Amino acid sequence: MIRLKQVNVNTRFDQPFGKWNNESRNSCDVNPYPPRMALFPTTLPLCNWFQHQVISKLIDIANYLGMEMYQQLQHVVIQAVAIFPYIESVVGSYPQSKLWQSISRIGIGANPALPGDLIYLREWLVQAFRNGGWAMADRSIPHVAQRRIAHWKQAEGDPVLVGTLRGRNPQQHFKWIQTTRSYYVRYSKTQPRQLQIKQVAFYLPQKLEGASAITHVADVAAISVVRRDEITTPWSTNFQSDQPMVFYRLGKIRPMPQSIKYHHGDKTSIQSPRYTTRLGLQRARLLSEIALETEAEWRLFEMLTAANIPFTIEATTVKRIDPSNPTGRARFRITRQLWVRFDGLNGYRITHRTTSSYTSTPSETLKSVQRKLEMFQSDD
Repeated sequence: MIRLKQVNVNTRFDQPFGKWNNESRNSCDVNPYPPRMALFPTTLPLCNWFQHQVISKLIDIANYLGMEMYQQLQHVVIQAVAIFPYIESVVGSYPQSKLWQSISRIGIGANPALPGDLIYLREWLVQAFRNGGWAMADRSIPHVAQRRIAHWKQAEGDPVLVGTLRGRNPQQHFKWIQTTRSYYVRYSKTQPRQLQIKQVAFYLPQKLEGASAITHVADVAAISVVRRDEITTPWSTNFQSDQPMVFYRLGKIRPMPQSIKYHHGDKTSIQSPRYTTRLGLQRARLLSEIALETEAEWRLFEMLTAANIPFTIEATTVKRIDPSNPTGRARFRITRQLWVRFDGLNGYRITHRTTSSYTSTPSETLKSVQRKLEMFQSDD
């Protein structure tokens, strides 16, 4: 709760022709305003006073909440109001101005304020806090970074199957997929993600696209486990008729905004279905990068890249996705004996030979990796 109370202001105002301050008067309540010629020059001192008051209150809030929680409240914009010195020619006329009305309409405006005359500043604050925290949160302006992080959090929990085409006649296979809007893989009891898939992406070989790449994707409308002989295809199969298959009924199959291409640096192309997440599919540009399934892995990927630290990405065992504890399965290989992997709630696991240590943030991980690399160079 914020309690509004009378504030005694002792501010000095400068003007081109001499000095004026409220200390020189017998009583600030008699005539709290500076001379009219001093109105515009008072802007900077008044802003400095207001800034000082705001900063001191923010420090109090930070001390009360604790700095860690206070930092989570930064950069939230609800309303932006400029404070400027002004005296009404007609008392009560300012609320009719566009500067005042635009505060409630678009969240941006201006308030007049002078030492001893904070009526409209007080009224604005009372209106801002009158309806409670939830109403204030509804009026806040979400930052694009906050929306992006929320999107990443949701996308890292959506499993994606990267499907391959039949080697004998991939064009026929892809045409059947587009016509029937369906895809199937052999059911495996050891692969828990098969029944969690939200999207199916398609890896097209070089003979179809000119370059091996993941080029198309479709949302999964329904998942069922059926016998192979229940699926009608224009080709014969080597599976037994009663072989369980996971059958995906798909939505519209659409081209991806940007293909994920096979690079000669990747260890292998896709010969059998692979797994990733919607986040990995959206952000990957090379085939090896689809192993980066979580937001934490992508943060580390960007930091290592920006720091010009060379590394390779190695995919480990595919596991069931736990939304409450997303764990990365990509191993960042820095050197032959140094690698990093995101280990969920445990943080980032940094392993050098047989010794492991943990860090909690990407920046701490980067610093730790840099220190180890410097130690390696000094040993050499």
